[in-house]
Amino acid sequence: MRVRTLAIVTGVFLVAGTAAGFAFSDQPVAQAYPFDHAAHTARAGCVTCHLGVRTGARAGIPDLAFCAGCHATAPGREPRAEQQALWQAARAGDAPPFERLHRLPGHVYFSHRRHVLLAAIACERCHGDIGARSTPPDFPLVQLGMGDCIDCHESERVTTDCTACHR
Repeated sequence: MRVRTLAIVTGVFLVAGTAAGFAFSDQPVAQAYPFDHAAHTARAGCVTCHLGVRTGARAGIPDLAFCAGCHATAPGREPRAEQQALWQAARAGDAPPFERLHRLPGHVYFSHRRHVLLAAIACERCHGDIGARSTPPDFPLVQLGMGDCIDCHESERVTTDCTACHR
């Protein structure tokens, strides 16, 4: 009986420790291209570029080739030489991807569709005011943990059953 109790307690602490820091890292994220969210959200909005926000579990991060669908040349008043080179690579389909800021552990299920389309939660609630940024952040603007999700679920009176999010 003691072994079983010890195993359960250890498992709970392991899951809680993993979940406590699921959405952020202590390592900065550097983007290959200086994307200007402010210039884009003023015209388009999150769902224009982050495909899947309203239709799937993942929001999706576009690549520079996607950007080239709207921009014939590298954006900005005076793009630097390395930006021009990245842009040419993007048009050829060979540019580095944008790096993710938010990451969930493999055992956590999260649906953007359920939260954005069905619950009508604004992107800013979890991602902060990234739409106002003219340069990419090195870290997520909002540091989320499992407690933040539980607090929101409790305030919105939706399930806090572990199996709803942990698979």
